Amino acid sequence: MKTLLITTLLTFFVGVQTAQASNDPKLNQITKIVAEKIHYPKNAIQNHEEGTVYVAFKVVDGNVEAEVLEGLSEELNAEALSAVKTLPAAELLNFEDKTYILPIKFELK
Repeated sequence: MKTLLITTLLTFFVGVQTAQASNDPKLNQITKIVAEKIHYPKNAIQNHEEGTVYVAFKVVDGNVEAEVLEGLSEELNAEALSAVKTLPAAELLNFEDKTYILPIKFELK
């Protein structure tokens, strides 16, 4: 059975230092929402593509700005980025002016 795993670790990015923020229920909720939106692309499954896509995102004026920091294939990067960019504004009210890094792990089992 092929499945997609989303890591539950979000990190808060400050300069060159990072700090774990996985105990924050709001961050865990965002991780859950992203996990529900991601679909493993069929070509990536056929090509046995696995690994982690790191997406940085921040909220500016209620909108999500996101970019892939470290990616895998074009399809997996696009899928991860799309899922993060579609986060609902209501879930992001307390995330203004901070940049977060969301590692999204794609794994075939």
